[in-house]
Amino acid sequence: MTTRSCARTLYPGDGTPPRAPAGREALEGVAGGTSHVSSSRTLFARMHILETTAEVHDRGLELLDEIHPWLRESTGFRGLLRLAAVDRSKTVVITLWADEAAMAETAEIGRGVSALAAEAAGSKHIALEDYEVTFFEAGLTGKDIPT
Repeated sequence: MTTRSCARTLYPGDGTPPRAPAGREALEGVAGGTSHVSSSRTLFARMHILETTAEVHDRGLELLDEIHPWLRESTGFRGLLRLAAVDRSKTVVITLWADEAAMAETAEIGRGVSALAAEAAGSKHIALEDYEVTFFEAGLTGKDIPT
């Protein structure tokens, strides 16, 4: 089966899936569908990679509760995702930004806050990298995430 015939099977008509809004709109409220982020609506992401333990992971979550309000008030902030290895040996924190300028404006203070939080939690900061988001999909609601 070709990509085109597969797309037509999944999405009758011209084979084009419904599009969710890109950029800010894709991250506000409930976003559904798949969105290739267009060049006019690009998101940017900063990825913090930390070496952790189970205890350090839990302290990091407590610190995130303190840092998150500052992030929400930062110009251009669009979201945050925190990932942890099952054994809690590594944690990845990804912050999403409306544009490259907003991400750049927070770079220095973000690095400082990240370093202080890592030190306070007892984790080791492995890497800090900036990315452009070129594909985004979200379709979760609060009901989809177990508490």
